[in-house]
Amino acid sequence: MKIGDVIWVRAHKADGECYQWWQGTVTELDEQHVVVLTPCDTPVHHINKALRHTDYSDRATYRFDKPYTFIESFNAEGNLVELYLDICSPPRIVGNEVHYVDHELDVAREMPAPAYVMDEDEFAEAALAYGYTPEFQAWCYAVVHEALAVANAVPPAIASQT
Repeated sequence: MKIGDVIWVRAHKADGECYQWWQGTVTELDEQHVVVLTPCDTPVHHINKALRHTDYSDRATYRFDKPYTFIESFNAEGNLVELYLDICSPPRIVGNEVHYVDHELDVAREMPAPAYVMDEDEFAEAALAYGYTPEFQAWCYAVVHEALAVANAVPPAIASQT
């Protein structure tokens, strides 16, 4: 994998099943992270849902030492409209792809409003389906608190740097 490559990003459930995948272009890559740019209207494939397309251009930062993705969504004018932090396993490079395990909890921030927690119902279902321990669930909520702080620290008037 190198800067400029068009790659697949694959999200997995806790049982290992890949449930969602899409393509993007690597814009940054080093030992600590990979940044992938996904243009507006990119097809997003889902194992159990109809094909959808992205509403915005997304710049996703996958840090290899963090249990969340950091996704910035930009409108056609290049303005930051949303932040999305997906609580997940630290990503890993598999061949020419980025893979991660989605733990269902998410943090979103529609600019300029404060960040909020999403999908707690899906997390509760996943906890039952995949046998998340109480300790793991508590750890996920600790990650949520970190993600909320990260999202709320971003100034609302940031312009696109893509």
